[in-house]
Amino acid sequence: MFKRLVKEFYDRRPLAVRLDGDTVDGKYNAVWLIEGETYPKLVGKGGTIFRTSTLMEAAPLKQESPGAQEITDVQFHLP
Repeated sequence: MFKRLVKEFYDRRPLAVRLDGDTVDGKYNAVWLIEGETYPKLVGKGGTIFRTSTLMEAAPLKQESPGAQEITDVQFHLP
């Protein structure tokens, strides 16, 4: 999706960043880098795994398939 951004905004696109899996985050080891901030907060108060990148090792453990998470599985999103 971000490859289709207008050229003037392409260098400001969100980036999926994978972290080492041997940290406190374990399999939840990917975040989005947006405007110099990382999202979501994975651990601690207010921590969540929603809206995480499918780069994380835990992505296949979510209820939705990686294709559904990436919005590449069109059939999943149709009624």
